Amino acid sequence: MPESRQELVADIEALKPGESISRIAPRGSAKSTWITLIYPIWKTVYRVKKYIVLLGDTQPNASKFLENIRREFEDNELS
Repeated sequence: MPESRQELVADIEALKPGESISRIAPRGSAKSTWITLIYPIWKTVYRVKKYIVLLGDTQPNASKFLENIRREFEDNELS
């Protein structure tokens, strides 16, 4: 995993309730994938969070984030 992703994961894991982070990274660095797919799935699977709020700049984008998570739980052979 590239160093910037390792840093992002470390920052996400270190978050305490009520805290937030912001990141600037180039296109194609998987920022959205980590924040809107991997992080919510990780928090859900390990029961770290009971509820997760995902926001999108538009309703279709927010729906897409939720659909991606649903698809992982329903279609991923490892789940």
